[in-house]
Amino acid sequence: MKTMSFFKEKNMEKVHSRWLGAFVIGLTLMGASLSTLAAPLLGRDLNRNAVAANDVSAVYLWDQDLGITWLRNANINSQANWITQRDFALSLVTGVGANAISDWRLPTVTDGGTAGCNFSLAGGTDCGYNVDTSGSEMAHLFYVTLGNLGAFNTAGVYRGNNPGGGWGLTNDGAFLNMQSGNYWSGTEYAPDTGSAWLFDTSNGDQGNVGKVNGLYAMAVRPGDVLAAEVPEPESMLLVLTALAGLGLVRRRRAVGASAL
Repeated sequence: MKTMSFFKEKNMEKVHSRWLGAFVIGLTLMGASLSTLAAPLLGRDLNRNAVAANDVSAVYLWDQDLGITWLRNANINSQANWITQRDFALSLVTGVGANAISDWRLPTVTDGGTAGCNFSLAGGTDCGYNVDTSGSEMAHLFYVTLGNLGAFNTAGVYRGNNPGGGWGLTNDGAFLNMQSGNYWSGTEYAPDTGSAWLFDTSNGDQGNVGKVNGLYAMAVRPGDVLAAEVPEPESMLLVLTALAGLGLVRRRRAVGASAL
């Protein structure tokens, strides 16, 4: 009887071990999914109050991943040369009185590797397609936040002609007036200061062009404009989901222990 009891306990341990393993994998996969949803762009109105990102009153979009706020209007000054767009963003003031915000700028690019364009179709560099999104605010917005695809995949293979290829600006999120075309960054091109970095939302390409060209522009600023620290609905959902998952694990362990 002792031997049978020993094997029974061992079998039960295996069952619970397998169940917990599967549950952990499930939580991991769920966590991966939630991590994608964990940092949506959050809306702020002109008075710096939290609103839905797509609400008619939303003027700003808080980017939790990058720690910056985007102006929701993604076409601040039509098409213009680099100096005009840079100065327009730097002089931009939104809101009035205590809610006035004036520290706007153009998005930045980090020139990684050798100075200048290190072109790649497959990505991982500062230039071309599928670029290193940690070094480009526009690329991060396009590829990561909005989930758009470049004209070439990460193997450097052309995805095919649109619309079947599925690449380009297929999702502009809650932004208004986002254009499918070239956008200026605020970063000069080091090998040639007569040029500056750009990002092309029509195909996911990052590169450089002469400052005299007319390109679109977006405005960003550091930090969140939120007037008061109010818990975000999305953050509360994640906390509740985590607590529910933890409670389920504990209950299963308790049931398993009582069965043994």
